[in-house]
Amino acid sequence: MKNLLIYSIKKMKIRTFLLAILGVTSLLSCENTLIEEPDYSVDASKVFSTEERAQLALQGALSQLEDGFWTNQGYHQLISCAGGFLYRPGSGHITEYNNFIFKDNQAWPENVWNSNYNAIYSLNVIIKYFEDNNPDFTALSPGYQKVLGTAYFLRGYEYFKLVRLWGDIPMPLEPAVGITHTPLSSEAVIYTSVINDFEQAKILLPAGTGIPSKYNGPLKSAADAFLAKVYATQAGWYNMPQLWEQAKIHADLAINSKNYMLLPSIATLHSPAGRNSEEAIFEMQANYSSNLNNLSQAYTPQALEVDIFGGYIRVQPWMWTRQLGDNLYSDFTKNASTGKITDVRDHDPRVDITYIDSTFTKINGSSSSVYPRAKWASGAYFYIAKYLDPNRTSSASIRNWKVLRYADILLLRAEIENELTGPANAFQYVNEVLDRARSNGKGTYPLSWDITKVSTKEEFRKKIAWERMYELIGEGHEFFEARRRGKDFLVNEFISVHNNFNDPVLASQYRTKETGDGIMHLVIPLSETSNNNSID
Repeated sequence: MKNLLIYSIKKMKIRTFLLAILGVTSLLSCENTLIEEPDYSVDASKVFSTEERAQLALQGALSQLEDGFWTNQGYHQLISCAGGFLYRPGSGHITEYNNFIFKDNQAWPENVWNSNYNAIYSLNVIIKYFEDNNPDFTALSPGYQKVLGTAYFLRGYEYFKLVRLWGDIPMPLEPAVGITHTPLSSEAVIYTSVINDFEQAKILLPAGTGIPSKYNGPLKSAADAFLAKVYATQAGWYNMPQLWEQAKIHADLAINSKNYMLLPSIATLHSPAGRNSEEAIFEMQANYSSNLNNLSQAYTPQALEVDIFGGYIRVQPWMWTRQLGDNLYSDFTKNASTGKITDVRDHDPRVDITYIDSTFTKINGSSSSVYPRAKWASGAYFYIAKYLDPNRTSSASIRNWKVLRYADILLLRAEIENELTGPANAFQYVNEVLDRARSNGKGTYPLSWDITKVSTKEEFRKKIAWERMYELIGEGHEFFEARRRGKDFLVNEFISVHNNFNDPVLASQYRTKETGDGIMHLVIPLSETSNNNSID
């Protein structure tokens, strides 16, 4: 992996200065390699000389994730269409992502790759400093422990994200000095490192109070929540059933910490008032001063709130018909000959809260029709309503990215219990989420699950996969949720729904998703394989 240390601090804003003193690296291809002489080097002992300075250094690294386009809005644009439940209109390489055609010369994966590795190198600087200078982490002050624990937490999160996107990848755990060439590590080795990072974070992060409170950074229980996801992902994606028990242990620790709760109102959860709520386990912060982290622009249609272009990410029409065509979620009628929904009398209120569908009124008073009212081949889509922000600008919004929240862990715990013992003891967890949803509507749908409605382990496995998308769509999980039960599940349960959809027949460029062996991971960018001498 080719990297370059840049130390210049001339005329820098404070955030850029913080990145510079961390020795942030830029991942550059041959054509773009730029050698700069440092204006002066920075003494790391001074950077970490006080808790306040260490916290600023951590914030500099975190800002690369929160404020960077390709770690935030651009990342969502890639994984939305590469995940399958959403899509991104466009041509060329964008059409390829939509259809699960992944190549080494595609621009968006390369940008996501570079930006996330930049963040990792910044975190490595923090971790390496403390590893070299404070071998007994327990002797650190609580403030320093929180800084180091958060750095481990973020690195674990980053590698967990990248290994699921690409599989075998380079795994640098040291700061970059000059140009480095890092060999590929196997998925198994990467997962071991991810677990180690989250375990270290768990030791160092604060425990929380045991009373749900506003999000103010990750806690020990957040590390447990991610460990539950890490073990469950391996168990399902790689068919390693022995890991479901480990997933259960950590999910129970997160749940039993009592640090989190389901916010009663889903509308509040997905409004600006739901920012950093008691449901948040890990949340990326957004603000009006950053010009790259605008998820509101990515998901919200133009002229709904402000007359600024947006709505790049849209929902596949079959998500609407799938949810409202399930008698656990809707009271509906279908045409006997075509099988298409003709009437919906009552339904899961999350449809109304989560989606902008059928018709919406623009700020100029005119209306715009989307699916299911609009049914033409190239216009069968609707929008996500989770990032509305009437004060957004063309480049910034205050809507946070809810990376992990409590509902996710409850649904995961239900899935884990089903795999271990079957559905009977799993209903209690999924019903907490369904009960919350039902209380936000007329009080009937979605129905609670029980053994008469979901009677087998196999049926539960399919139902919970869809339920996770009904609850979590638009929150950055789509690529992983589609794939984490393995390729056969992806093809038979999700891709088949898309490829067989006929209400209407989709435009040719979005019609058919690939089903071959290359659909499970993105391809490492050509710029990396060409310039990294340690990759064969």
